[in-house]
Amino acid sequence: MPQNRPYCRITLRGSFNVKWADYFGEILLGLQVAEGEIQTTTLLGHPIDLTAFISTLNLLNDRHFPILACEYQQAGPISAAIDDNGEPVLRSLQPDQEGE
Repeated sequence: MPQNRPYCRITLRGSFNVKWADYFGEILLGLQVAEGEIQTTTLLGHPIDLTAFISTLNLLNDRHFPILACEYQQAGPISAAIDDNGEPVLRSLQPDQEGE
């Protein structure tokens, strides 16, 4: 069974120099052009996990790319948070107390 991968989309104001693309792994670039100028650049990709996505945002921010919007979608439900019936499992954040 193929495993789904997370999906992300990051929209930047202006153009994005493709020499930076190697820093972000496998990404697709989409450009919105108006009146002969690049208005926005959209980066589309499949990060390994949320940490990799946040690291990408931090790198873009550190390099002063103007981030307009970002989106991250989990590949699927987190198995530990789903019970056998497919319902979310709510867990207490407090440690279990023995004897109760």
